[in-house]
Amino acid sequence: MPDFTTFSVLFFTRKLNRNTKDLSIYARITVNGKCSEMSLQRKTSVNEWDNSKGRLKGTTPRVKKLNSYLDQVYSKLLETHKKLLDKDSLITPAKVKASYLGLDEDHKTIKDIVAYHNEKMKGTLKWGTLKNYHTTAKYLEEFLKKKKKTDNIYLKHINYQFVTVFEMFLRSYSPKKDRKTCGTNGTMKHLERLKKLLNLAIKLEWLEKNPFRSYSGYFGVMVPPVSVKQCHFKRYYNYIKNYSYSFFKAPFLNDSPFRSIRCEEFTILSKIASAIVPSPIISYQADTGN
Repeated sequence: MPDFTTFSVLFFTRKLNRNTKDLSIYARITVNGKCSEMSLQRKTSVNEWDNSKGRLKGTTPRVKKLNSYLDQVYSKLLETHKKLLDKDSLITPAKVKASYLGLDEDHKTIKDIVAYHNEKMKGTLKWGTLKNYHTTAKYLEEFLKKKKKTDNIYLKHINYQFVTVFEMFLRSYSPKKDRKTCGTNGTMKHLERLKKLLNLAIKLEWLEKNPFRSYSGYFGVMVPPVSVKQCHFKRYYNYIKNYSYSFFKAPFLNDSPFRSIRCEEFTILSKIASAIVPSPIISYQADTGN
């Protein structure tokens, strides 16, 4: 990027048609001699417009309101240009316009990343897996409507608070149809898919950091009955041993693959494991608080 760039904003008008005195107001963005124009969706009359100032003439409330709007547009365009300079990005009038209108990568939304993911993964993921992402997207949309009073949100506005409130929404959500609400595992599966979507957004440079970096959830572990067959338990034991613990809470017994299971579940598992699989948990007595 050059060390110095020229930047200017000019407001001008165009006639709506030949047989009227009404004018449509436009903004012309100029960067290093190259221009880009956009309509401001505002109208005025020939008698009100001052070409030399790029503003309306008069002191009526309507004129003051419209001139105030033009001042706001001018300030926002200057601010947009400054943000692009701070990012050390290549600045063009089209890029300033796109950023102002919210059409650049800084203004990608949750719906954009969901649509991108589902389209790109259509030939990679099995339909059953892809269908789960559609379900998560429906929960997100319902959450935004009920809690945020909108149907979409910018990715850059998704933070730690958004994740935790979404988790509480999933746990307490009452579906209209006669079906079960999300349990712990169901809730965490939806959050896991949201995390993957946001990680994809980071790879695409649509998002700077993932709010899940500060989040720690919990996957409930289904504990088999004590009378389970040895062959079944060994398979279950290996599943637990190789499971990802990144979402678990209540860590203890660091040397054991069962270190993140809750105490009441740990007590049952330790009794089964002591007779089947040698492990550090055999000599461990869980403190259940009883």
